[in-house]
Amino acid sequence: MRAVMFWWIIALLVGLSVAGCTTNSTEIPQVTLPDAREVKSTVCQALESVKDTVRGLTTVNPETQVNDIKQLRQNVSTWVEAIRRANTVLQMQQMSELVTAYDRLGASIDQLNADQKVGDAAAAVRGGATDLAAALERAYAVLECSQ
Repeated sequence: MRAVMFWWIIALLVGLSVAGCTTNSTEIPQVTLPDAREVKSTVCQALESVKDTVRGLTTVNPETQVNDIKQLRQNVSTWVEAIRRANTVLQMQQMSELVTAYDRLGASIDQLNADQKVGDAAAAVRGGATDLAAALERAYAVLECSQ
């Protein structure tokens, strides 16, 4: 399901970019784009897909294994990339904030050594995850996704 929605968002973006292209022939290609409700629904589903994982990252403690955090981040990364690409068309500040919060969290996770416990870095990871969760809620609200 995740892969299907990811590729659907990519197809939507390709369709939107093709719709803006011009051609030298007198015939303009017909592109059928989904209506606004479909686009909103798909982005809302992407946001919903990352919610639980982000909540999981907010519960990191010093005893949490770094590999576990990296796996949670990997679970979110595909959806965040889809959201990042969708935002190249949507140009929504709240989605930009979500992607920025994800990038900051990712940078703090990348600094951790695998096969170890999080230790003192737990507070920084929790803080980054909390920022990401708040950005997620703002994007969810501006798109008027059902809570």
